[in-house]
Amino acid sequence: MKRGSVTLYLCMILLVMLALIFAGISSARISARRVVLAAGTEESLYSVFAGYDRDLFDRYGLLFLDASYGGSDADYARLLKEIESYASPVITPDQESLLGKNLCGLTLNKSETAITGYVLATDDGGTAFRRQVCEQMTEQLGEVAVKALKERLTAEQTTRTDTENRRALIDSSTAEQYYRSDKAAGRVAEASEDDPLPENPSETVSSARRFGILGLVVPTSHRVSAGKADIRDFPSHRTLHTGMAMIPTADERVMVEEKILLQEYLMQNFPSYTDGEDGEGLRYQTEYAIVGKKSDVDNLRGIAHRLLWLREAANMIYLMQNPEKRALCENTAETICTVLLMPEMAPVLAFAIETGWAYAESVLDVQELLDGGKIALLKDDASWQLSYQALGSFTMGNYRHSSDYGLDYEEYLRLLLLTKSEEAVTDALMDLTEYNIRQTEGRANFRIDCCIDALRVDIAADAGSSVYTCSRSYGYDMILKL
Repeated sequence: MKRGSVTLYLCMILLVMLALIFAGISSARISARRVVLAAGTEESLYSVFAGYDRDLFDRYGLLFLDASYGGSDADYARLLKEIESYASPVITPDQESLLGKNLCGLTLNKSETAITGYVLATDDGGTAFRRQVCEQMTEQLGEVAVKALKERLTAEQTTRTDTENRRALIDSSTAEQYYRSDKAAGRVAEASEDDPLPENPSETVSSARRFGILGLVVPTSHRVSAGKADIRDFPSHRTLHTGMAMIPTADERVMVEEKILLQEYLMQNFPSYTDGEDGEGLRYQTEYAIVGKKSDVDNLRGIAHRLLWLREAANMIYLMQNPEKRALCENTAETICTVLLMPEMAPVLAFAIETGWAYAESVLDVQELLDGGKIALLKDDASWQLSYQALGSFTMGNYRHSSDYGLDYEEYLRLLLLTKSEEAVTDALMDLTEYNIRQTEGRANFRIDCCIDALRVDIAADAGSSVYTCSRSYGYDMILKL
C-alpha cells in the first residue's frame, strides 16, 4: 500500500504537469496564430500600398493608390482580392513556402475578410491631398525658405491692399480739391476762349477700349492659346466619391503658411502664360486656378482684368501725388473747358484725363508683364513709362520698359493667388492634377476621387472551429511621417 501510494502520487503530478505543458503549447499556438494573422494582414497592406500610382508620383510627387485600376470607378472588390492574395501566402503557406507547411493550421476566411474603412484624396475638401502637397513643399523648400517667402508675400499683399484702399478714396471730389489747390499755387495756367482747342487724351483712351482687354495687353508678337477643357467633369464641378469610416489626416501648419505652400506647388508644377507651353487642351493652368474658366482665352482675360485693376490703382495714386504730372492734365482740362465755355467742368475733365493716363500706363504695365518683363508694385519717376505727350499713341507699346526692382508676371500671379482660400486652391490643384493625368496615354478615365490615401481591413482566418480576426490600418500619412 505504501509503495502504491508513491506511484499514484507521481502519476497525479505527471498529469498536472502534462496538462500545464499542453495548455502552454495550446496558448503558444493561439498566440502564434494571432502573430501570423497580424503579419499577413500587415504584409498585405504594405504590398498593396507599394502599388501607388506611378504617374501621380513621377509627375507630381504624390502617393496615392488608384482603386479604379484604370477604370472609370473604384473597384473595391478587386482591391479586396488583391489584399487577400498578399495575405494568403503568409497565413496559409503552401509546400513551396519558407516553412514548408502550415504549422499554425490557419486557413484564410474570405467570407469574413473585408475593407472596413478608407480615406480618399478628395475627402473633407481634399485634406489628404493638401497634406501631401504641404509636406512635399516643406521638404523641398525648407522651413527657413518657407518663412522668408511668407514674410515677403505678406509684405507685398499688405502693400497691395493698402494701395487698393487708397485708390478707393480717390474720386471726382478728391480731384477737385487737388485742382483748386494747384490753381491757387499757380500750377494751372489761365486759359482764354481764343486758345486753340487741344486734343482730349481721355477720348483717345476711351476709343482704345474697343480693342478689348486682350487686344490691348497681349504683345503683338505673342499668340494666345485656343486651348479649352470641359470643366463640368472636373472634381470641383461634379459629385465626388467619399471615404468610409476613417478621418483624413490633416496638415498641422497655420493657414497662411499652408496657402503659400499650396501656391508654390501650383507655380512649380503647372504652366502659365509666360511658360509658353504648346499643345492641346488647357495650357494656362495657373491662370485657371485663379479665374476658373473653361478656356485659356477666358482665363487669360480674367487675369488681365485683375492685373489691370491692380496696376491702375497704384498708377492713379502715383499720378495724384505728382504735382507736375497732375498739372499737365489740369492745364489741358482748363483750356478745353474754357474754349467750350464750360470752365466749371475743368476739375471733372482733369480727373477723367488723369484716370485715362493711369489706365494707359496700366495697359503698358500688363503688356510688359506678359512679355516677360518686370513692373514695380509702386511706381516712381524712374519706373513710370508713358509720357503725357505719348498718351495719344500709347497702344503702340513703344514706350514700355522693364523695372529691375519690380515683380514679374509669376510674382503678380502669386499676389492674385493670395486672394484665394486654401480650399479654392486645393480644388484647383485637384482639378488640374486629374486633368493632366488624363492626358497620359491609357489614363483617360482617371479620377482623383478614386485614389486612396489610407485603408483599414479586417482579415479573418479559421483554425478548426476557431475564427481569428485581425484589424489593421495603414496609409501614406504614416509613410510620410516616418
